[in-house]
Amino acid sequence: MNGRRVARDGAMHTAEKIRKLGFKRWYERALLEGHAYLVTCFLGMIVAIAGIEVVGGRQGLGQVLVGVAVGGLGVGVCLFSWQRYHRILILAEHLGAGATCGRCGHYARFGLIGSGGSDMDDPREQPQERGPIWLHVKCRECGNEWVI
Repeated sequence: MNGRRVARDGAMHTAEKIRKLGFKRWYERALLEGHAYLVTCFLGMIVAIAGIEVVGGRQGLGQVLVGVAVGGLGVGVCLFSWQRYHRILILAEHLGAGATCGRCGHYARFGLIGSGGSDMDDPREQPQERGPIWLHVKCRECGNEWVI
């Protein structure tokens, strides 16, 4: 068994998370996770700047190489974190905007009937491979069904 297959099979998709936690708790956790990635992005920027500072000192070839490595690592962390932050917030905004029942006006009071599309939770997926996620839901208050 390879590591990629285990990671994919073990990952819980967005619809499963919403079904397990409920929409409000999933939404709160998505925002917290997204903002944790934003903080990580800022820390990556600080590491990248520290690497630039080390390179700027030009104390020797060893320090220059360490500075380039540290700066590259910081840039990589920053770019990855920003991409995850952006994906998570786009998904949360997309689902949150449609979470209000059109008939009775209750927010996030629905049961999940079905879902489809890609959940954007897997950072290995390329944007062109990903379709928009949709959720078929039913209001717990009035029984209205709609697709988010």
